[in-house]
Amino acid sequence: MITIPQQQIIERWNDLPENLKNVVFSEYYGDILWRVCENQHLSEEKIKKIATLVGYVVVGFLLPDDLAQEIKDHLGINPELAKTISGEIDKKILEPIKNDVVNVYSPSTEATELISGTKKAETGLEVITLGTIGQEKETLPKVTIKPGGQELPTEGKPLIIHQEETLTEERKEPFKGLEPPFGFFGKEGEAAPSEPVKVKVEGLGEKPAAAKAKAGKEEKRVVHYSELRTPLTPFQKQEEIINLETFGRKPPEVKAPMPETKPQPKIEGNIVDLSE
Repeated sequence: MITIPQQQIIERWNDLPENLKNVVFSEYYGDILWRVCENQHLSEEKIKKIATLVGYVVVGFLLPDDLAQEIKDHLGINPELAKTISGEIDKKILEPIKNDVVNVYSPSTEATELISGTKKAETGLEVITLGTIGQEKETLPKVTIKPGGQELPTEGKPLIIHQEETLTEERKEPFKGLEPPFGFFGKEGEAAPSEPVKVKVEGLGEKPAAAKAKAGKEEKRVVHYSELRTPLTPFQKQEEIINLETFGRKPPEVKAPMPETKPQPKIEGNIVDLSE
């Protein structure tokens, strides 16, 4: 696989138009490229190589017309299949940006063939792929071994018996590059966001909500212990009153008044007394 020196990639990336940078990190175009290669039943390793070659075209190290030949040479497939894959990529990805790609095209003067992932070129320059740009090398922390025993305090400085050192590591987001699974061609290794677990802790002394629920609504009854009572609201219906003093007693019988009768005339024999 063709590799480009790190310095050239950085210089080219800094001068690259924004629309080409957006294409590099576009998930939309990455999915298109992945589907085109999967439709031709290519392995994941070959898809990664094609993705890197397309990245070299976007940043101007390869011409779009040379993509088919590069795919054939690096993947070892027949020319017709390489031409089909290149045509699909050119139509769906490179066609809208072809003028910008041609304008920024400039072949690398230090391009070399990749022998191993970490081997340097004969010129002595370190060569990298576009997928490794921006990644910082891991450096081992320096460890200073001091002889045993406590150091004597120097003049003007207090003696520090123990001091905790805090390590602050600045995390930088590396340039993702063009080679899967990072960059806009990434397809594998994307973990779906897990749904947060919700925990509900009920307060002390509170009953569970299920215990508070009651079937139906009970009718409220008011019991007065005397005849005097204060109405709750003037619009409330009359409640049933139970007087405990008279509770259980038989109510007194009330006699109905007799109707008043008028005096009738007396009849004695054949004589009628009308004086009355």
